Amino acid sequence: QRIEALLVRFDLTGKELEAGSLQQELIAPGFWEDNDYAQQVMRRIATLEQTIKPWRQLEQRVNEALELAQLMEL
Repeated sequence: QRIEALLVRFDLTGKELEAGSLQQELIAPGFWEDNDYAQQVMRRIATLEQTIKPWRQLEQRVNEALELAQLMEL
């Protein structure tokens, strides 16, 4: 529950939605014509992914550990 609370507090879902939206911009016609804007978007995506990835990995590890603990109780 603590991990879930932290994910909510850091608005991880919001960050994932923002990253997804920005990634959709990458395939929009004319996106790459404005190099400065394209670089800003790419940097923002990278920043978001650097924030999201470790937390999702931690969440996965905690869930796996909880599953193992439940199996050991059987």
